[in-house]
Amino acid sequence: MEVANGAQLNGGADFGPASDTLTYIFLAWAEAAHRGTVGRLDRERRGDGNLGLVTRRGKLVAEVLGGRADANIAFDDLRGLLLSLSFEERTKGSHHVFSKSGIEERINLQRDGRSAKPYQVKQVRAVILKYSLVGSEE
Repeated sequence: MEVANGAQLNGGADFGPASDTLTYIFLAWAEAAHRGTVGRLDRERRGDGNLGLVTRRGKLVAEVLGGRADANIAFDDLRGLLLSLSFEERTKGSHHVFSKSGIEERINLQRDGRSAKPYQVKQVRAVILKYSLVGSEE
């Protein structure tokens, strides 16, 4: 599986600039799976040939941070991710505006069919990486 900057998610590979955050995410998944505290688990073959347990939210985070499928991120999934990261939502018409104390940027999401707009997924990724939100929230 490829993530941002062409880095590969398989045994011993360099993850690039987001390595600390991604490493933390995968360790948190493994710990949650071991404790049995995750909701729905999927099995996914890792690059080293072993099966790893991955949460649905974990897959979404990997997709958002990976940046390879921005046009295919479901609006409801992206909205749920922001809410799980303790963002507050305000809705005005079709605009869903998310804010969080300590975060300068406001995130504005709109539906594009059932998906979020690709440029808005990029904005969410930039905020998550800038403030290391995933690693501090997991």
